[in-house]
Amino acid sequence: MYTGLLARRYATALADYAQQQDECSEVFAQVEKLLENRKGLILLKSALESPMLQNNDKLNLISQLIEGEICCTLKSFVQLVLNHNREAYLHLIFYSFVEIYRQRNGILSVELTTAAPIGESVVERIVDMTKAQTSCREVQLKHRVKEEAIGGYSLRVGDKFIDQTIATQLGRIKKQMVSKNNRIV
Repeated sequence: MYTGLLARRYATALADYAQQQDECSEVFAQVEKLLENRKGLILLKSALESPMLQNNDKLNLISQLIEGEICCTLKSFVQLVLNHNREAYLHLIFYSFVEIYRQRNGILSVELTTAAPIGESVVERIVDMTKAQTSCREVQLKHRVKEEAIGGYSLRVGDKFIDQTIATQLGRIKKQMVSKNNRIV
């Protein structure tokens, strides 16, 4: 079976079940917290695929990465996935669930990268402009400072990406100059 399709089906089932149990936002918060811990997610993936660990140990490991008690809905779902030997796809299921939750609740994820820290008023303006340009109800903006950008910004809104960093512009200029100097006259 196609991996993306399998993850999407399980994620849709989790979203529907969480909505029935009225724990959708709690499941979303816990899954998002788990996915934010990149190093923990890599360790979790290898631990989940290990035949040496029992299902209860795997569930406890997820609980430790969430840093708290797993809500009943998520716990039941993870047990279902483990019982059907689909643990290798769990991280993909979680990514798909986050995407489905955001779609259903009108949440747009925006990533802003700048060379220097920016003020709260600039962040609010970006959020307001994004809301005005899209039909979303909520904007989740994640801001990163990346000094290698030298200046400017890069912005990812959904699947669209705008890169206006000075480092990228200098790279384009360098590429153009090299290609012009390599021509045979």
